[in-house]
Amino acid sequence: TLVQETSTYNDATLRIAFHQYSHSARIHRISIAPGSVTSGASLGAEQSDAGYSFAFTWTSGYSDVATEVTPAKEAPSALSATAVTDSRIDLVWTDETDDETGFKIERCSGTGCSGFTPLVTLGSNATTYIDIGLTPSTVYNYRVLAYKTATQSWDSAYSNEAEDLVFPQQSSGLTATPLNSRMIRLNWVDNGVDEDGFEIEVKVWNGRFIKTGEVAAGVTTYTDHVGIEENTGYSYRVRPFRGEDKSPYSNEAPVTTPGFATGDNTCPP
Repeated sequence: TLVQETSTYNDATLRIAFHQYSHSARIHRISIAPGSVTSGASLGAEQSDAGYSFAFTWTSGYSDVATEVTPAKEAPSALSATAVTDSRIDLVWTDETDDETGFKIERCSGTGCSGFTPLVTLGSNATTYIDIGLTPSTVYNYRVLAYKTATQSWDSAYSNEAEDLVFPQQSSGLTATPLNSRMIRLNWVDNGVDEDGFEIEVKVWNGRFIKTGEVAAGVTTYTDHVGIEENTGYSYRVRPFRGEDKSPYSNEAPVTTPGFATGDNTCPP
C-alpha cells in the first residue's frame, strides 16, 4: 500500500510508507533534495525512523500583533450597613470588577473599631449580605474586598468601611390584666439598655394594631383606659424605640374585660 502526501509547495513534506512487505509498490515519481540517508531498516519489521532527513527548513514571518487589557481589580464601593432589628444588619455594596471569583467580608464590633476579622466569603457578582445573630445595642463595622482565584490570583483593595448600631433588645414577658370593666394593666420585661422609651399597641376590630400609648425608658407598666368596653377581648404588644429605630415587638398578650359591677372602681368616686 502506497501512502503519500503531495503539495504544490517546494518545501512540503513527502511521506512514503510500505505495508505488507511481501508485496511491491511502484513509485511513479519522487524528487529528493540533497540530504542524509538513514539505513538499517529490517525486513518484515515496522520501521519507525525517518528514511531521509532534509536540510531545507524555513520559518515564516510574524503574525500581526494582538493586544488586550486584563480586567482591573477595583475595590468594591458604596458599602452601606443598615440595622433592621435587634440582631440583624443588612449590607449593600457596588461590584466594580467583571471577573472576580467572589467577595470577602470582614467585621469588627465597637464604635471606630479596627480589629477586623473574616466574617464570610461570597460568590461572584454578590452585592448584598444579611448579618444575623448580632448583639442588641452594639455597633458593628464592616469592609469588603473582591478576590480572584486563578493562575494569577489577586485580592482587591478594601471598600469603604460602614457601621451601624443594632436596635435595643425586644421586650418580653408581656401580660395584660383587667383591673375592672374599663381598665387594663400591662406589665413587661425591659431587656434593652439604650432605648428612649416604649410604644404600646392594641389590636382593633379589623385585626390591625394601633398605637395606644407610650412610656419613657425603663418603665415596664402601663394602664390602658382609652375606649375600653366591658366584656370585650383585647390584645396588646410592646416594643422599645430609640429615635427612629423600632425594635421587634414583644409577645402578644390577650385579655377580656369583665362586666361592670358596682364598686369595681370603674368610675371614680
